[in-house]
Amino acid sequence: MEDAGEVVAIYPFVWHVEPSWSLRLRRLRPMGYAGHLEPSGLTEEPLTAVLPGFEERGRRAVVELVQRLVAQGRWDCAIVRQLEKEAQTESSNGQPVIRVKVKTGPQKLVLPSDWQAFRKGLSKSMRDNLNYYPRLLTRAGHSYEVRVHTSPGEMDAAVGGLVELHKERVWSECRNGHRDYFPEPTQEEMLRRALRGMAAEGLGYVATLLVDGREVASQAFLETDGRVTMHYSGFDPEFAKFSPLLVLQAEVLKQAMARGVRQVNLLYGSAQWQKRWGAEPVEAETRTLILSRRTMPLMRAALYAVKKEAIATLKRRGFSQWRGRAAVAASGLASAGVDLHLLAIRTATSPALVHHLVRVHR
Repeated sequence: MEDAGEVVAIYPFVWHVEPSWSLRLRRLRPMGYAGHLEPSGLTEEPLTAVLPGFEERGRRAVVELVQRLVAQGRWDCAIVRQLEKEAQTESSNGQPVIRVKVKTGPQKLVLPSDWQAFRKGLSKSMRDNLNYYPRLLTRAGHSYEVRVHTSPGEMDAAVGGLVELHKERVWSECRNGHRDYFPEPTQEEMLRRALRGMAAEGLGYVATLLVDGREVASQAFLETDGRVTMHYSGFDPEFAKFSPLLVLQAEVLKQAMARGVRQVNLLYGSAQWQKRWGAEPVEAETRTLILSRRTMPLMRAALYAVKKEAIATLKRRGFSQWRGRAAVAASGLASAGVDLHLLAIRTATSPALVHHLVRVHR
């Protein structure tokens, strides 16, 4: 979307091209996590980029455009997602448009000017934890350091280590339902390319916690205009009792505050690690669902709903864990030279797109 010749909003979408005889639902979706090991799930977060002040105008323009395309039979349905204050229900152009709140937005935290002032504002238990876990590492006879990788040339190795630690955490006994965000090689390649491009502009880096010279925790961070976003992470379950991510995050925040960072985005969710930093959600994610009134699209939508319910039932019975292990096996095949959907990552995540998204976010 442009305003006076300037790009003010980008809404990347993805869809599968289905043969005419297929009964699969023809969906237009925001580029982001699709689940079920689909190659379109390049990242689990939608990649919408909108300049402040253009949120509602951009959403309306996109919805109106997609409505026309759905009415023409291009797709059976379409989804537009965005962060905003309120959710509504609306209808126009003869196609039903349902706008609902999906979940609370990302947890955000405003930082004071220095680390000591920030510590004083935390809960007593969190202040105790910031002292306890580093001392626990030392008492156990370990030496440790936090290393920050900032150059593009370091990103491939840093992301590889992060993904490995992420998977170790997911499939360990202490997983606590943590989802594997890298079920296919495409997700890892997406992160590699994005961080290489962002590191070149000083907008992204990976921090690792080394204990006795061994990487035991890793997390990606995005930083721009005095704001830092905590991204993907992982840790070695063997060191879980030392709370390695807390140790790593504390050091990264301390360094970021010294550079003038005053806001932290801890992403979606309400996990304990987010709450202990004192973060709160300030927005809600809304989803605008645009439906076709045609007969065949409605039939395919009904079949899709039945399929989704069947998958949900299998998940409740433990199928998701088997599927995740199958994904790990697929990743192993890819590392041995088997090409798994790499064409999708080449076409959908060009350096130009990543660069443009970064510039709009700035």
